[in-house]
Amino acid sequence: MRKLLVHYHIFKNAGSSVDRLLQTSFQNRWCKFDDYKNPSYKISPNELFDFLNSRPDVLACSSHQARIGKNQNQNKYNIHIFPIIFLRHPIDRTISAYNFEWKIQKKLDRHQGTLAEYLELKFSEEKNSAVENYQTYYLANQFLDKVQSNLIYADDTKYLDYAIDALNDLKCFGLVEHYNESVDNYYSYLHRDFPMFKKIVSKENISQDNSSIDIKLKLKSIRNRFGENIYYHIKSKNIMDIELYYYAKDLFFKNKFAYSTHIPYSLNKSFEDISVEHLLNKSKYFDKDTYMELNKLPISVNPNNHFAQIGFFHKKVFSLQNNYKDLFLEFINIHNSKISTSSNNVVVIHIYYEEYIDEFLTLIEQYPDIDFIFTVVFSITTYSLAKLLVSKYRIFIFENMGRDVYPFLKILPFLFECNYKNVCKLHGKKSIKFVPIEKFNFIKNGDQWRVDLISKLLGNKKIVKENIGLLNEQDISMLIPKKYALPYKEFKGRNKEKVKDLLSKIDIAYHEDFIFSAGTMFWCKMEILRPLLKLDVKKMFEKEGGEIDGTDAHALERIFGMLAKNSDAEVKQI
Repeated sequence: MRKLLVHYHIFKNAGSSVDRLLQTSFQNRWCKFDDYKNPSYKISPNELFDFLNSRPDVLACSSHQARIGKNQNQNKYNIHIFPIIFLRHPIDRTISAYNFEWKIQKKLDRHQGTLAEYLELKFSEEKNSAVENYQTYYLANQFLDKVQSNLIYADDTKYLDYAIDALNDLKCFGLVEHYNESVDNYYSYLHRDFPMFKKIVSKENISQDNSSIDIKLKLKSIRNRFGENIYYHIKSKNIMDIELYYYAKDLFFKNKFAYSTHIPYSLNKSFEDISVEHLLNKSKYFDKDTYMELNKLPISVNPNNHFAQIGFFHKKVFSLQNNYKDLFLEFINIHNSKISTSSNNVVVIHIYYEEYIDEFLTLIEQYPDIDFIFTVVFSITTYSLAKLLVSKYRIFIFENMGRDVYPFLKILPFLFECNYKNVCKLHGKKSIKFVPIEKFNFIKNGDQWRVDLISKLLGNKKIVKENIGLLNEQDISMLIPKKYALPYKEFKGRNKEKVKDLLSKIDIAYHEDFIFSAGTMFWCKMEILRPLLKLDVKKMFEKEGGEIDGTDAHALERIFGMLAKNSDAEVKQI
């Protein structure tokens, strides 16, 4: 069997740096393969194998136009390809493409047009644009019978499913934002089969994009530089790529691949203030003899560092859903005890889909004067939990029931104990099933729903200041984004009897003259929620099967709006 490296060069994804690495490592045994006369041409796996077979001298090859094929190593030439692929945050990638195509490539002192003009041109190239879900389409292509330049599916989510499947098939991949760690990973993965492969961590073109800057800071800088409208326009056109990126990022840092031992320094810092010895002494689960793998454990290692570097990813012990809930609750309680209430305003964010954690953390870091609380479920991975612990926000962990409503009701007594005046309720919405509503046909999917709601409620400092200012007025009880404020009379769904039953338990008369927030995201005065303290929350929520209507959570979605209406203050649409 002949073994070859192929760098699948995705535009603006550190390709020049990778090519330089391969050229330096393999010298004249590295080559490029592209049809330069036809830049839009897609090279099929069979064409690539034909070319590689014609070049017996080659050990490594780079190509912009080649596409990975499903089961491509089952080929007539008995060639085994080790792919090299890098992914990048799509918003950062779009700005990099704009800088390159409309300035650097044309050797101009300034861009040939505005970013808005560039996006208008690029987004007109549906499913064939280099800056619209490009990475998703790129990876999804391998699942087609033949390589296509313009993919067509009635259901766009199929692209994302295919792209994630393709990513899971890879033994290794890189992230531009973590270039050095990626090269280390590839070295560990490849050096036995390719001893000429060198660890070269210098960057070529990506240095022009300040890629050493943390991605959160870069996204914040992009939003500040180009404005909210353009930022969210790019985001809305790259929903699948964003989801793919955060899925890939989790894979990258979950220690999924045996060769990868790179844990971010922040994880080491996350537990410096938590006494692991306390857990060693008190918890039967965190036990040195059963937890620490002695063959990996240097003598006299600090158990704190060992936990952050190795134990946090040790599946035998740290499965939150099985026998170790007490351990993690102990950690979280220690963590929460060190955080004090510092504001009259609190934002409660429920996390079920972990890929949205970074999105939320990037958003909320601009609001130091507001308290933030995360509610999560026991299925959360230890790596995602670590990211929240590092961020120094309060965390509450629950069974997966009642969607985002059950956790909110469970922490409601705590919110009143903290004497918060106003609360914003958010969550990472990702509706797979959605029944189109003719009157509201602007709602295309759960991702758009989430982005729209969050941008209106917590989009930037100006919006938040205005929202809190409105709530501090006496005659306003709740704020709901205008497009998502639905009249209960028209949108009772299958919830009328459940609404009546729940209202009877909190001594409120049933009526239908109110609006509610579709998606259960809003700002409101804390005081209007006090009647909900009467509910026996744990007995309320039955097991769900992904229903789109008719559950306790859907009934409560409407009751929040009724409570606001009953307060004799305005429910304002923003």
